[in-house]
Amino acid sequence: MKKSVVIGVIAVVILVIIIFRLYFILNKKLICSNINTDYCNKSCGQNSDCVFICGCGAISKEEKCKASTDIECEIKPVECKDDICQLISNTPTCAKAGEELYKNNKSICCQGLKSIAKYCTRIEKICSDCGNNVCENWENICNCPEDCLTGCRNTNISLCNMSCKKDGDCKFADYVCGCININETMQLVPGSAVIDSDCGRFGCKCINNKCVLR
Repeated sequence: MKKSVVIGVIAVVILVIIIFRLYFILNKKLICSNINTDYCNKSCGQNSDCVFICGCGAISKEEKCKASTDIECEIKPVECKDDICQLISNTPTCAKAGEELYKNNKSICCQGLKSIAKYCTRIEKICSDCGNNVCENWENICNCPEDCLTGCRNTNISLCNMSCKKDGDCKFADYVCGCININETMQLVPGSAVIDSDCGRFGCKCINNKCVLR
């Protein structure tokens, strides 16, 4: 066999190998996977044509996505928009007790909860079941005094000691229009209204063993 023929055969074999390898590489890249999501079929006609696959996102339910089995993610809602499967953007989800609002797209509190300040002097908000008579870990006397502030306080004078035997056992309560025992200490709930102390200008007296205004 002539040398030129041998060289030609070798060249053809090498070319076939190169073409085969290129085909294999390109075909592999064109497969829908968590590495190449651009090659996933995302066409749709209605919302039910779309599914969410961890790693691949919103794709057609007819598509087979090759994603790693160890991928963990939060299932997200999808929709068919402009004939393309895509994630539903800005979908509000509710924040649970103790969770901060406006983080992770959580713009409302879950049912039965209300928003309270996260800190005493900052504007962040969290959701809480404040008012259930339990001072939770995320609650304090600033953001939930009704649960965390116990004893005599200006928002509930009935919790104060108002007992007496004589007028000298009584004193005017600094933050409310009322009288309490001279040894009682009234706590001021942050942010609550303070009554003008002028209402106690006549002082207190003891009537029927209870401190009252004169």
